[in-house]
Amino acid sequence: MQEVTQRFLKNGEIKLSVSDILQQPYNFFQDENDNNKYDHASDKVIWKIKPGMSYSLSVSYLF
Repeated sequence: MQEVTQRFLKNGEIKLSVSDILQQPYNFFQDENDNNKYDHASDKVIWKIKPGMSYSLSVSYLF
């Protein structure tokens, strides 16, 4: 997660957060040849997830 914070006035704050910038996919596979690594030719991908990027913007002010 990357986060940028900027203070304003005396007690204000704006915060921007971004996570999963690269959006790398997760592959879950069944190791058919028992070599403990992914082999494209023989192993089956049983679940593939490509999570999305998320953003968050918050503004706060303390009285």
